[in-house]
Amino acid sequence: MSAVGIVTLGGYTNFGNRLQNYALQEVLKSLGVERVEAIDGLPRAESRLVRAKRLALTPPQELFERVRQRGAGIRPDTYSSPPERQAAIRAFSEEFIQVAPAGFQDMSTEELALYSHFVVGSDQVWNPAYTHANPEWFLSFAPEGRRIAYAASFGVPSIPKYAAGRYRNGLRGLTTVSVREERASELVRELAGLDAQVVLDPTMVLEPSRWHELARRPHRLSGGGYVAKFMLAAGDGTPASGADLSGVEGFARRKDLEIVDLHDPIDPELLAMGPLEFIGAIQGSELVVTDSFHTAVFAVLFHRPFLLVGRGGMNSRFETLLSHTGLTDRFLAQADNLDGATEIDWSAVDDRLATARSKSLGFLRTSLQL
Repeated sequence: MSAVGIVTLGGYTNFGNRLQNYALQEVLKSLGVERVEAIDGLPRAESRLVRAKRLALTPPQELFERVRQRGAGIRPDTYSSPPERQAAIRAFSEEFIQVAPAGFQDMSTEELALYSHFVVGSDQVWNPAYTHANPEWFLSFAPEGRRIAYAASFGVPSIPKYAAGRYRNGLRGLTTVSVREERASELVRELAGLDAQVVLDPTMVLEPSRWHELARRPHRLSGGGYVAKFMLAAGDGTPASGADLSGVEGFARRKDLEIVDLHDPIDPELLAMGPLEFIGAIQGSELVVTDSFHTAVFAVLFHRPFLLVGRGGMNSRFETLLSHTGLTDRFLAQADNLDGATEIDWSAVDDRLATARSKSLGFLRTSLQL
């Protein structure tokens, strides 16, 4: 029986991460893989000991940088979720994502050998602020020849010099490498001298019809039209870039639309929504305004007009997404006329995505030897 283990970021605070994990699982199953499981990265009984050992081996420069970032409140693309939302995300994960009974560090050599391949990705599995270039994020625990990176992301435009060697060694140990952004492909070449194919995020490889079937519109949004706003950069819904959202507010007034803040809502139902309610809220909107990659992805999949608020050095993911779709004018700063921003040729977008989807599936088939 063919089996594939997925190694990706965990936790119950991020809609996009859980949705991409589910999507990759389902895409692999659609290709004929009989068993697909997410594999936890920490051992059940020794996580503190393992962490202590890693800390002791961490270069002083890296420790200093971690302390500096924590003190300054710098940790890109993370945000806290209220307990109600975390519970909903956990419930989604338990229902839809298949998890291995043990973490890879608790598995014997014989148990690891039962997996035909291991896949690291998608999402920011190589972000130095999250995973610190630890070897398991390059599948060092897996047998050689079975290590695949799919749509992996660094989430940053550059890698600290003190970590470059670990990235080089990790990348060179992979069997095949694909990444989510053009900048990530450049980084792989700079760090390891390897060519990395740019592929679609798994949420875009899974057929849109599946997402339409799964989406659940929150009852709170079943009435009038609305603009869906989802900003990760700040807890109060304002973009870190300082972008002016007055044009969006004016557009909403002219169209008699409510602006609904999905990230930091007051309404109890929206506060407690899970991933399927989240995509349902995007599906039912008249316009989406966001600085979140996966929010923009689902706007595309549901044919919802959207505007992006840039995030400085983290814009490569948006630029690659817009390149895949041909929608190169979606940044809010470029939108002189928001009334015209809702006019999109979705058939052309679908054609471009179909081509990119085929190439992404081709990478997986070749890597998995299917």
